[in-house]
Amino acid sequence: MPHINIEYSNNLSTFDANLALQQLNNALIESGHFAEGDIQSRAMGFDHFQIGNVAEGRAFIHIQLRILSGRSAEVKKSLSEALLQALKIDNPQQLKILIRSEIIDIDRPSYCMMNIESEGC
Repeated sequence: MPHINIEYSNNLSTFDANLALQQLNNALIESGHFAEGDIQSRAMGFDHFQIGNVAEGRAFIHIQLRILSGRSAEVKKSLSEALLQALKIDNPQQLKILIRSEIIDIDRPSYCMMNIESEGC
């Protein structure tokens, strides 16, 4: 915990999802709210998407951070802004890129986790 999910349009030709995940993970570590080993992040690109009614010239990146409930609105706002600031992207295609960040609370009492570690030699 926490979980970062990035969804992005595949027309962002220079978007490096692995680099973006590293940038976002670093922002969460620097926030002081999460331990490095607890952060899980993933990204998914979309070939098929629509932004408004214009098919060309637009792109998106949507950052979703899922965290256990209980943090203040101020902390969540700060985390959302930190994620937006951490994401560094190039735009050589001169697309209109909509970048959004969203914080979602996970119900703490119902959240369960199992940690299975491999057997070493």
